[in-house]
Amino acid sequence: MGIRNALDMAMKDSSFDRKMQAKAEAEYETLKTSIKSFKTKEKKKFEEFENVAARITRKTFTDMPEHFENLYNVLQQYGDDSAWSNFSLLLRCHKFNNKTGRGANHKNKPPLPKENPQSSKATGVKQNRQNNQTISPHVVVQIPVKEINEKQLVNLTKEIDHLKSETSFQRKQLEEKDKKIEELTLRLSRVASQQLTQGNPNITDLSDGNRPTKLGERFSQVYDDQWSEAFEALKAEGKQEKETVAELLNIVQDIYSFMQECVGEVMQNIAYKISEGIMYPFQSLQPASNKEMPLIGTEGLIRDLVKTQGHHALKSVQEKYGLTKHRGDKRIDKYIEILSELIWYMVIQDPPMVLKFIRNGEKMDKEGPFKPYSKTGRVAEVCVWPALLLHEGGPMIAKGFALPQ
Repeated sequence: MGIRNALDMAMKDSSFDRKMQAKAEAEYETLKTSIKSFKTKEKKKFEEFENVAARITRKTFTDMPEHFENLYNVLQQYGDDSAWSNFSLLLRCHKFNNKTGRGANHKNKPPLPKENPQSSKATGVKQNRQNNQTISPHVVVQIPVKEINEKQLVNLTKEIDHLKSETSFQRKQLEEKDKKIEELTLRLSRVASQQLTQGNPNITDLSDGNRPTKLGERFSQVYDDQWSEAFEALKAEGKQEKETVAELLNIVQDIYSFMQECVGEVMQNIAYKISEGIMYPFQSLQPASNKEMPLIGTEGLIRDLVKTQGHHALKSVQEKYGLTKHRGDKRIDKYIEILSELIWYMVIQDPPMVLKFIRNGEKMDKEGPFKPYSKTGRVAEVCVWPALLLHEGGPMIAKGFALPQ
């Protein structure tokens, strides 16, 4: 039977109250004893109770076992639907025996109250007072099981609220720790990335439109477009091929030298400003003695700052070079303007990119950095267009051109 299984489970559970379990066993034996002969003496009634009890489950159980609370509590924790059905059948038979005087111990027990304990509680006292009846001193007043459950429910509700509050507090703490971990991870990633990319031309930011490979592509495009247009503009003035090529190359060399000097000056000024801000943070004027003493260890920071923010200085650099002075032909001006922009981005790279010029008499080969211009040959006479290297002694980004002898 289901009740027997529930009692066995309570016995195996070390946390269950042993006294309650023992009382539940006794109550179960009482129920079984009281209806031992009920099956044969009241066969039809038993079948009627059995049919009703067969439909009883844990959820539909409504009988209130006032003298069998311990067994009721055991079933609350361990009973299945079969146990509740058997419990309902035993209770119905037991109550019927008590009413008809057939119970085994009916002489020694007071009559059971009506089936509904709430009505007993609500009307029983009132009837006793109206009839001037007194309650027998042998009757033990018991708290209804439903009232005990309501108290337990209140306590459980309070405990649940407490656990919810504690869980909410712990969740907030966990979220704060997660944010802290994310922030530290991001900071560590930035530092690691900076250390990895600083001075390392092999690692580039693919989102940077001025990264070395893009600059190489644009530099080659200038030779195809703006150089050709500038060449035609100079030839229109009556200049010879070699003279025209040499003049266009001089413009490239002049801009390259100027930008190298410019970036050095910019970095030096930044170094002075950083040193001044750190050593004299509350002084508006820079001491003269500090002008020649930039702080040691700021070179990498300055180089990275110039690389990432150097585009803001481009306009000032171009004005200093004299781009506002027009040379007469817009094609020449456009050639100078775009070269100044590209070469500025080249020299602010970390490390800076390098323009390589071939000299008269140097050999050229197929695998070398220079291609022949206008005719074939293996010995250079005039450099037409410089080759572009990733850095000093580094790999080639774009090939140059030279006029062979």
